Amino acid sequence: MPTPRSGYIYFIGTERFGWYKIGRSYIPHLRVENIGVLLPFRVDIYAIWRSHDALDAEWQMHQKFSANRINGEWFGFDWLEVKAIIEHSEYPWFTEKIFKLGDEGSIYSKFRNMEEDVLRMGKSPQAKLKARIKPVYKEIISQHPELAVDEISRMMAWKEATGVVLAQMSLA
Repeated sequence: MPTPRSGYIYFIGTERFGWYKIGRSYIPHLRVENIGVLLPFRVDIYAIWRSHDALDAEWQMHQKFSANRINGEWFGFDWLEVKAIIEHSEYPWFTEKIFKLGDEGSIYSKFRNMEEDVLRMGKSPQAKLKARIKPVYKEIISQHPELAVDEISRMMAWKEATGVVLAQMSLA
């Protein structure tokens, strides 16, 4: 029977950086989705456990891996450590493992906060836009050198260049 302290412990992260989060939630798939939206890199769900006392279970996991703590609930692990955490099912503070990486057919196996890690796709959309604005900005400055004199004038020139590029993009 659920108690006010019962819930789930999730283990999510990115193999790319070796960063993993150990957190707790009453509705893990919503929590993971909400976290995923905030992150600029792709995360996968590695494991989810049910616990009668999620507060204590989360604390126990954080203590067990405290030497790997990066910040708060984020930890650094290599792939062998991740595999050991996923495969280990005898943590005394868990009731049962409800998901582990590789379990097909689960709602958790279909989770993706992004299809492809933006860092693998090359330049970010902001960097691509900035690359298009820069030559227009340089042309404006070359035609009006007085705009390069102070920060406010340079910002106005950049704003004008941005407007030009955005107008060109909307016409394309």
